[in-house]
Amino acid sequence: MAALGWLYPQTGVVRNEPDVGYRHSALAYRFADRARWDMLVDALIEEIDRAGCNTVLLSSEAWSSLASLPSLAALLQKLRRDAGITEVRGVVYVRNRVDYLRSHYREFTRRRGNVLPFPAYVAEKMAS
Repeated sequence: MAALGWLYPQTGVVRNEPDVGYRHSALAYRFADRARWDMLVDALIEEIDRAGCNTVLLSSEAWSSLASLPSLAALLQKLRRDAGITEVRGVVYVRNRVDYLRSHYREFTRRRGNVLPFPAYVAEKMAS
């Protein structure tokens, strides 16, 4: 990718759950740990500067949640201001909502302590 001018930054990539993919989820949760988020974004800016690529690809389903929009806006603002990013484009991958909820349920039950039965979990997520 780098030879074609693309950077898939390693900063902020979650790697300890390979069966759910490598993604930039750590950059999506600014308000979970603001100091850690600030350090990650500063490290991301340094990685972008070192790479010299003209396109940076960040990926995380977490940005599809309305709750993460303030983090995304803050990230983009900081990248524009401190990294000289002048253009931002979003790519949306649309999934069947039931398939997504089933996948989300498995991940949150196996890794994050969810104890709700599937119907209650789905009802809660559909309401938010």
